[in-house]
Amino acid sequence: MGEKVAIYPGTFDPITLGHLDVIQTSSHLFDKVVVGLLINSSKKPRFTEDERKKMVEEAVADLDINNVAVKTFKGLAVEMARQEKAITIIRGLRLTTEYESELSVIFNNQILEPGISAVLIPPRQEHIHISSTVVRELMDFGHSDLDKYVPQAVLEQAGVLENRYGARVLKVCHRLFVANALLVCNAIVKCYQEPHRAYHTLKNIDDCLNEFDGVKHILHHPNAVAMAILCHDAVYDVRAKDNEEKSAEFAEEMVRMLGLPESFGEHVAKLILVTKHNVPPDNSDAEFMVDIDLASLGYPEREFNKNTARIRAEYNWVSKETFNRERAKLLQSFLDRPSIYLTEFFHNKYEAQARKNLARAIKQLLE
Repeated sequence: MGEKVAIYPGTFDPITLGHLDVIQTSSHLFDKVVVGLLINSSKKPRFTEDERKKMVEEAVADLDINNVAVKTFKGLAVEMARQEKAITIIRGLRLTTEYESELSVIFNNQILEPGISAVLIPPRQEHIHISSTVVRELMDFGHSDLDKYVPQAVLEQAGVLENRYGARVLKVCHRLFVANALLVCNAIVKCYQEPHRAYHTLKNIDDCLNEFDGVKHILHHPNAVAMAILCHDAVYDVRAKDNEEKSAEFAEEMVRMLGLPESFGEHVAKLILVTKHNVPPDNSDAEFMVDIDLASLGYPEREFNKNTARIRAEYNWVSKETFNRERAKLLQSFLDRPSIYLTEFFHNKYEAQARKNLARAIKQLLE
C-alpha cells in the first residue's frame, strides 16, 4: 500500500489549541498530514497569510512530530486533496451542534470527489469550547489571558507576550519602591522593541527574570541584579563592540531617574559589564549574573535551536560563512571552559545540556 495522506484544511485565523489537538491525533492515524491554510480573497482575516502560516508552522513544530507539513492553498479542499494525493479530508468537530453542518460539507466533497473520505476528529475535552472566532473576539476586547486558548506562536504574533513582558518589567521597577517607575519601564521596554532585534528582546529579559526568581533568595543584592538584568542588553548594535559599556551607562541613567543612590547605579553597571564575558566575576552576585546571561545555552534542544535562528536573524547582514565561523569560535570558547557555569545552582541545572547543545551546534556550523 502507498503512503496514507490526509489533509486538514482551514483558515486558522488564528490556530488554536483545539486545532493542535486535531493535528496531533491525525498524525497518529496517517503517514502524512498536510495542514492546508486556506487563502480566500473574499474573507478579511485578522492575520495575514504569512502571519497565519508562520503561527501554524511554529505551533506544529512545538508538537515535535515529523509527519505534518503546512501548505497554503486557494480553491476547494477537494482540489488540494487531489493535489496532495490524499485519501482523507480531516474535519474538526467541537460541538454536536456542528455535526449537521459538517455532514453537509462532507457530502458535498464526496459528490465532487467520491474517492476521498472524511474523518471527524474532536479536540480534547478541555479545548472543546475553543474556536478562532472566540479568540478573535477576546483579542478585540483586549483580553490578554489567552494561554488556555492558543499556542505561544499566536501569543507572540498578536503582541500578547510583548505586553506581558512589559508588565513584568514595570513590576520589577515598582518593586524598588521609587518614583518614576513607569517612565523608566517605558524607556527600557522601548529599547527591547527595536525592529532589528530577534533574540535580544523582551522575551529574553523575561527568560532571565525567570532564572533570577529561582536564585534571588540567595543573592546579596537582588534589586541590583534585577536592575542589571533589565538593562544588560538595552543598547544592542550588532555592528558595535561596546554594547555592554553603553548598556551600563544607560542603566546608571535609569537609576538616576528612579532617584536611587549613585552607588546603586555603579553596582548595577558593574554587573552588566561582567556579561561581556572577558573578565572573571569577583563576587557571587556577579557570578549569578553571568550564569543567568548564559542560561539559554542549557535550554532544551528545540528552544536552543530557536534562539540560534533568532541570533542569526540579527546578523542577516553577515555572510553565512562568516557568521558560522565566528559563532562556532564563540561557542567553542564556552565549551573549552572547565565549567560553563560558575555557580553550583546553574551548573547542576544546565551544564550537561549546555555542553550537548554547544557540541552539536559547533558541528553543524562547521559542516
